[in-house]
Amino acid sequence: MTDAPGKQQFTEDVYPEELDIIGKRRSVWELPPLQVGKKEGGKEFRPSVAHGIVGLALSGGGIRSATFNLGVLQVLAKRGLLKWFDYLSTVSGGGYIGCTLSTVLEYEAHTKHSPGLCLRHEQGREESDTLKYLRSGGNYLAPGGLLDLFRIPALLLRGIAINLLVIAPFIGFLALLSFWRHPGLNTMKPIEDFRRFFEWTPWAFGLFAVWIALFPLMTQTRFYRDYTRRSLYSRSFAILLLAVLIVPAFEALPWIYRLVKDPALYEYAAGAMAAGIATILPIARKMEISKTVSRLIGLLAGILGVLILLCLDLATMHFLFTEKLLPGDFSRAEILAAAAVGIYFFTRLFVNVNDTSMHKFYRDRLSKAYLFHPEDQSHADTLRLSSLDVGKSGAPYPLINAALNIPGTKDQTMQGRGADFFIFSPHWCGSDQSGYCKTSQIEEKDPNLNLGTCMAISGAAAAPHMGTSASAPLAFLFTILNIRLNYWMANPAWIHVKDVWNSLQRKACNVGPFYLLSEMFGRLNEKSFFINLSDGGHIENLGLYELLRRRCKYIVCCDAEQDRNLILSSLGKVTAYARMDHGISITWSNLQALKKNEEGYSATQWAHGTIDYGEAEKGRILYIKSSLSGNEPRDIATYHAKHPQFPHQSTGDQFFDESQFEAYRALGYFIASQLFKRDRTDVPDLEAWFQTCCPQSSGSQKRSC
Repeated sequence: MTDAPGKQQFTEDVYPEELDIIGKRRSVWELPPLQVGKKEGGKEFRPSVAHGIVGLALSGGGIRSATFNLGVLQVLAKRGLLKWFDYLSTVSGGGYIGCTLSTVLEYEAHTKHSPGLCLRHEQGREESDTLKYLRSGGNYLAPGGLLDLFRIPALLLRGIAINLLVIAPFIGFLALLSFWRHPGLNTMKPIEDFRRFFEWTPWAFGLFAVWIALFPLMTQTRFYRDYTRRSLYSRSFAILLLAVLIVPAFEALPWIYRLVKDPALYEYAAGAMAAGIATILPIARKMEISKTVSRLIGLLAGILGVLILLCLDLATMHFLFTEKLLPGDFSRAEILAAAAVGIYFFTRLFVNVNDTSMHKFYRDRLSKAYLFHPEDQSHADTLRLSSLDVGKSGAPYPLINAALNIPGTKDQTMQGRGADFFIFSPHWCGSDQSGYCKTSQIEEKDPNLNLGTCMAISGAAAAPHMGTSASAPLAFLFTILNIRLNYWMANPAWIHVKDVWNSLQRKACNVGPFYLLSEMFGRLNEKSFFINLSDGGHIENLGLYELLRRRCKYIVCCDAEQDRNLILSSLGKVTAYARMDHGISITWSNLQALKKNEEGYSATQWAHGTIDYGEAEKGRILYIKSSLSGNEPRDIATYHAKHPQFPHQSTGDQFFDESQFEAYRALGYFIASQLFKRDRTDVPDLEAWFQTCCPQSSGSQKRSC
């Protein structure tokens, strides 16, 4: 990670420009200016608590998180605190409402409204049209009822069909290879001619055995003493072992074809395995199972996916070897070869895997629900992230977090993680591994990339590659089944390259079948023309990492992820990342009070702590947790009585009705309201508010993370 191209770029270009914009937004609200100094001999700015930066983090969790955090934002707007936050770092569902806030404040800057006015909840007054619009979007995936519900499986099936079309040429070529090996297959008998079916298999096993036998001799040579050569030699054993597995499997296909002549059996088998997958995965998601069992289920599902493709190959062989004559002078092999070549070039020229995935549908639904003009709720679908003028509107500077999936990276320091922290902001986007580029430049190269697209990428929870939770068998299966909300974006590292071919690739933005196959087999890295991005929660689900990296003096973190047992796993995960990557630790004063008691309630719904950035720099953090104390208003308590899993209902539930939406919004509003004195309607000094709601505790109560 020390040689990652984006590290120096972050301190030389990204962070200095962020500070400049934050300084301008502070002047809009007449807040104290930043205390920023330049590094001697250069323009590099070093993140420091001395800058007095304040950050707000909104966690992932789908519409559950978006709605809970809406309630929190309403309180902050009502108390006059929104203007104090310099950064707004969001993940997934937190990004839904975070992008709404950025959009609202951008347009309010042109109408001279006070910050977040249209989002506020005022006692004794009718809800604003903005809040009514957000509430009506609770069922954002299927707002049109039955027709929209059918649209989801219809688009899923469309994507599966296109994915199979991409794979079809390779299945055809595999069948043709079997035809070339055994042109007289119909005359061969599976038992009597068993050895003829497996002519290559003994050679594969023999080569592997000879290679093993030569090993003692190789250890005595100079070749073996060199680390690089020794590593390559050991890798050759893995290649030969794969050959030992693949060659018999390939030669077994014609044998199975002769053993089972009825093609209907292949179809039934493929259907049964698909049904098995559809049954296993939903049940596994609902069950509380160990990590080992989860991996075994993923492996089983992946094996079933491979077997489905093999059944399709057997069905292709049935077409190839059927003796029934076809009209015309062409043989079945010639027709199959022509079809395979034609389909290959057709998909190569016209298939864009970003278009065939479920990403655009998901992006359009989110955009319609959360991006709009506050004046008349008209759709702000084409709003670009780079057009957000934070320096003029005074809005918090948005950091939209995503995960850069790189399971195939050559960087050994990243291979255990398999993903990197990726951000979208109005001026820069990128990561340490990919490097950064200007947001306006990449929007120019990819016309589909705008605020709505960034919001959807940050919330792309269902994807073949899910950062640190990636599973190779599931990646293979999810790709085939088109369970793909992720996005292939032009690599920031290639934006400035002048090479003609690369330029054509970027301008066309045609993410072709090659990238689908890369997704299927886990060959994703940070060096390709296009990089694979998914939900920020696939690496860190609180949005806290980027604020800690920038050494914010004060941080408010709102956690509304699914955490039924309140084990605070995401908090533990991000504190580990911060300690490993930046030497940052957090000492908590009352974290244990968030745990549930015997009745299922928490003694408190927030915790506070001290951030130790090192070098005598300290920060403060307030952690708000979606939980129940037993003192909630009657409507919240009633909803909980009817729905015991509240407020941690499944993230898979993205179809909120009015009562569900209001329960989560009201809970966020209730918890945030408890952080303020009841005799205060405004908070002129954020530091004083922090001292009030986050008092210093005795050392015996503290817990370090």
